[in-house]
Amino acid sequence: MKPPVATLLLAMLCFAPMLHAQDLAEDPEPTVPLIELKQVNEHWKWLHDGREVQAADLPKLLQDFASYKNEEGGWEGIQQQGGSTNVLIVHVDGEASESLLWNMLTMASQAGLQRVAIANSLTAKPPAPGRAPDPAELDESYVQFLGATGSGEEAVVKLDDSTTGFTFVVGVGKQGRVVADGTAGSSDDIVLKATDAPDERAAKLKKRKKVIDDLVEAIVRAIELSPEPVKSIRVEKREPERKPGQIDSMKPEADTPAPWAWYDLAARACRKLNEARTTLRKAPYTVSWPYQPRARGAVAGPVPTPGRGEADYYLPRRKGPDEVREDEDRILAALNWLKDHQNREGYWSATGFAKDSTRLDAKKTGNAEFTKDCTNDIGWEATCDIGLTGLAILAFTGNGYDHKYGDYRATIRQAVLYLRKVQDNDGCFGNKEDDHWVYNHAICTAAIAEVYGLTGDQVLKPIVGRAVDLILKAQNPGLGWRYGVQPGINDTSVTCWMVMAVHAAKMAGIEIDQTKSYSDAAAWFDMITVNVNGYPKCGYDSPGSNNARLRSAQNYDHNPTMDAMYVNAMLAMGKADTEDKTVKALARGCVEDEYLPKWEMYKIDFYYWYEASHALCRVGGSGWKTWQQKGFKVIRDHQRGFSDLDKDATAKTLDEYGSWDPVSAWGSAGGRVYSTAMGALCLETPWSGK
Repeated sequence: MKPPVATLLLAMLCFAPMLHAQDLAEDPEPTVPLIELKQVNEHWKWLHDGREVQAADLPKLLQDFASYKNEEGGWEGIQQQGGSTNVLIVHVDGEASESLLWNMLTMASQAGLQRVAIANSLTAKPPAPGRAPDPAELDESYVQFLGATGSGEEAVVKLDDSTTGFTFVVGVGKQGRVVADGTAGSSDDIVLKATDAPDERAAKLKKRKKVIDDLVEAIVRAIELSPEPVKSIRVEKREPERKPGQIDSMKPEADTPAPWAWYDLAARACRKLNEARTTLRKAPYTVSWPYQPRARGAVAGPVPTPGRGEADYYLPRRKGPDEVREDEDRILAALNWLKDHQNREGYWSATGFAKDSTRLDAKKTGNAEFTKDCTNDIGWEATCDIGLTGLAILAFTGNGYDHKYGDYRATIRQAVLYLRKVQDNDGCFGNKEDDHWVYNHAICTAAIAEVYGLTGDQVLKPIVGRAVDLILKAQNPGLGWRYGVQPGINDTSVTCWMVMAVHAAKMAGIEIDQTKSYSDAAAWFDMITVNVNGYPKCGYDSPGSNNARLRSAQNYDHNPTMDAMYVNAMLAMGKADTEDKTVKALARGCVEDEYLPKWEMYKIDFYYWYEASHALCRVGGSGWKTWQQKGFKVIRDHQRGFSDLDKDATAKTLDEYGSWDPVSAWGSAGGRVYSTAMGALCLETPWSGK
């Protein structure tokens, strides 16, 4: 038996000619910095010079644009202050996905491109070739981002597109008081499309003019009614209002992201408003947007996010501004260790993490305890790396971090991009040469699903969807999962990971018909759980059997890992509740003294601690309190850099600072990356384990 770890950013599609990294390397001086977002064969694609830019290559292309120098052409590249003077020109279809556009803008900002001009492909008048475009001379069809920020009080323009029509609301003041609004039909009435007939386009242009006039009038009314002076206008996406008790019924329309046309309209309205002020010799209003360019290396934000999952299921993981969380220092130390030991390709290696370390001057000690039995801190070569990458992502998402939010954006972005690269056409993360690919796949599916649930990034949706489709196809008819696609045999460990991956996707808002899958999985859990010595026991691969062990870990004690997995899976599927007698009995068994966490050789098992933490958190009550008080203390006390062995160390002096030694039952397979991700996941349970 191998461990549960034997085990993107923009998946812009895989059709037509691709622009690969090799092509970019051979083109150090790109042509005019112009890219296009077009819909071809019902798929959105980024194009440069008529060729599709593969998702993984887009950041490199933007970096080339930012650094491009050509004195004769006027391109000056990156300046000493960190940003680029080059202007990125972007042409988009009128129906362009808002999420794809904002993701690209974020990458542009990180590349150092602080000047971006965007226009509808149908109305854009491209700048003359051969010379760098001058922002002051660009055609009025462009919406320009030139680093402007709001000052003083803002008139906030919020845009929305619902089934009842295109809506804008204007408010002024710190309280966001709504003082003017307007409705102008649906976006279909105003978005210019390539398929429009001449009379349709004329009608839409007339309608667009009316919308702009109404918007200008609404802003003016709001400013006139404002008790405070207004110096700036901010344009945002309007979030749906939630009434008390309504949150569970709110289901965002994740498939209908706002078209870029909204911001185009707002830009034209603000331009018209400022033209009138200039005529009256008044200072123009500063206009700001959700995206604002920053210096090279910084991250633009905040980025608008389309609909998330079930009532924003994952958002409570994010720490509130005044929230104080227990073990926050320990969790961040673990996440920092993971960040500092990620391979440049975006994955985590069970064997190469020390070589990948960015803590260049820190001392490497390896395992500090039980060195007679645990000779090193590495795991299996290659076999586990994909699953370890998914597990590391889960450690970050467990604390509310993703590729758009928090201090680990770049780390998570690179990891997601890596998993996107290794996903096969059938949805599998990695190849199926090793029978235990199912663990890798389940963990990575859950990881990408949680990132999607936190961000609502629509590009991730099909990636998760394909992964879940494979999971459902791999299930044995009428029962659970094991190694392979419908192998005819089952085990509780694989089945639980698969169930929880489907659950993660469901909670993220992926449309899944899980009814039969859940019923079949519940049948396996019912069949495998029997009374042993008067108490229920969930078996591993036969009724009441003990959990599996590596050949090299046969001396490790058995524990109720499968019992905890029964609780987690049955509660997640809705096949039992916390008052169910079997659930209560199995959870209660985890806090018997024999099975509470102990840092003793042959009793350390992060896999069990992780499953039990989540099971007890879901059930709650005195058992959960006992586990938090006694179990978490053991985990905290033996984290490197905080234990009695090296409590005076820092991340600069000790390479292992923030990690856990892989001296557990599965440590020889997953290594230090595995134990550190699992340790963080355990401590994050209070806000991520339900």
